[in-house]
Amino acid sequence: MSFLAAENSSNDVTKEDTEEPQEMTLDMELERPKAADCTGTDKETLKSALQAAITAACCSRDRTSQGSHGGEVEYVTKSEMNEVLEVCEGVVREGILSEVGNSFFSLFVDRAVRFGEMDLLPLFLRFVDSFDVMRLELMGFVDVNLDTEAMCERLFDIVVKEWRLNLKYCRGQAYLGSGEVSYKLKAFACKVQEKYPLAICTHSSCYSFNTWWSRSVPVPSVSRALDTLEKIVVFFSSTADLEKQLDQIIAIGLRENYEKVHELQGMFCSSWLEKHDSYDVFAQILEPIADSLERFQCSSPQIWSLAVINQAKKLVQLIRDFDFIVAMVALKNVSSFTKELSAALQKDHFSAASQLCQISGIVATLNRVKTNIKVFHQNWFDEACAFAQSLGVPIKVPDSVTVPRDSLLKPGTYYKDAVSLPLVDHLINSVKDHFSDDHKEALNFLSLVPCSVTVSYTFESLKSKPPLYVSDLPDPDNFFTELSCWKVKWKTKVVSPTIPDTIFQTLRLPLMQYFANINTLLKIMCVLPSTALEYCGEVKHHKMFEDYLRNTCAKDRSPCLAVLQVGTNFNRDLDRMVAQCLKVTPKTLEGICLV
Repeated sequence: MSFLAAENSSNDVTKEDTEEPQEMTLDMELERPKAADCTGTDKETLKSALQAAITAACCSRDRTSQGSHGGEVEYVTKSEMNEVLEVCEGVVREGILSEVGNSFFSLFVDRAVRFGEMDLLPLFLRFVDSFDVMRLELMGFVDVNLDTEAMCERLFDIVVKEWRLNLKYCRGQAYLGSGEVSYKLKAFACKVQEKYPLAICTHSSCYSFNTWWSRSVPVPSVSRALDTLEKIVVFFSSTADLEKQLDQIIAIGLRENYEKVHELQGMFCSSWLEKHDSYDVFAQILEPIADSLERFQCSSPQIWSLAVINQAKKLVQLIRDFDFIVAMVALKNVSSFTKELSAALQKDHFSAASQLCQISGIVATLNRVKTNIKVFHQNWFDEACAFAQSLGVPIKVPDSVTVPRDSLLKPGTYYKDAVSLPLVDHLINSVKDHFSDDHKEALNFLSLVPCSVTVSYTFESLKSKPPLYVSDLPDPDNFFTELSCWKVKWKTKVVSPTIPDTIFQTLRLPLMQYFANINTLLKIMCVLPSTALEYCGEVKHHKMFEDYLRNTCAKDRSPCLAVLQVGTNFNRDLDRMVAQCLKVTPKTLEGICLV
């Protein structure tokens, strides 16, 4: 069964909950009473066996696990086991949706990922649960190769029909893609926002803003450079010994910054997408990385496997390419203009709200850079040439570019037009698009968090006009009175060490029952994709998904197993998994119990 078929099958599970299959063989009908005997088995035994089977199936594709048997179960065929997993995937999805209910939510479509022979877009749902915990859940996937109209139709079908969510409660959209994929996702976003204006388009806090905008750059050289950086990270994170090797590289490249070395060692591979200065770090460790990779093949005695040596050799070739070096240096320098913004958005709610006034200044600065691109590009190009010289890389136009014999096209001129200018252009548009007036107004509500109330000028701005979300407020007529009372409440407690500094802490206060409007606004902030996901004891599921991708080869990945590994909560799902399997795949469940 193909992965796409597996996904479609799982999406139909909810239909099987409500109606019996119409087309069944006589043999299956005759066996149904016998299969029902499985329900007589001790329920705890069924639960234990199914949990063990799901766990084994998830671990079987992990290249870091030892002694895996491919997820095979002795008395169950592979196709039967896949059917059970699909049923369980549907149960996990339904369990998550039951927690969403009719509350506010937002949509997040992550970058395309290779599953077998297919490229799929991961679909995430963000909401706040009944315990006021911010949640970001992996819900499924959509084929990246659908045309624009088909993509829009498929996404609408998934959200509205399969998930049964009402888009009038959607308060945010975040879509990560470049080139044609970006165009398709923007088309969907526009259609949603046309009908539901409060479904604001933003970036996602799963990535630093610098990582976010750079991953959607429609510049081939930059896309290839980012792919190379990804391969470097995957390589060094594949084993503990290789990660230690990267720690040594970081110590060499950042030897003049002990605090930074201490911050990154042991953490860089898992956190670089969330860092606002990752390109700066890569530029500083580029030479040590190249030197280290070259030593892999000439170590004596040979301590690395042939597979590792071959991978290292390929990475050296990618790094010792002037096209990569130019793109890397350009990314480092252009991202410096949004470094402070990116860092503030990650830091805390007060910093994020306070940074909003800087956005118009950032755009003005970038426009000046664009006007004087010749000067800026020359500085960046000189820096790239210095890197190339130290790495022994020839300075030239890419081999893929056809240059007529009589042409005077020089590398500097080529890269100004092919990399530097479009990169600056893209960043200008990204800042404007991702920080629209509505988004900035929405982020102002972060100043409602008590620690910001009396120290943030943005709180005062909330009194100037009716709020963006006035239609969502339970008592809009008393909003301004409520604001004044809220300020008085916290004005005398600024010095208290117990003053809440997170949305979660604020929502859990007993007094929130008297501030219904502020309670609603803070819950909307919980689901806005750009606000930081507060750690409230829950494992960050996007991080789990990134770990899943890092620990599996593309050929071994399964959309079904990805959802199960990331989203399964056995305390919530296991009883329903058993019940649904007894309805849909009773004989297979019986076979699992025989192991």
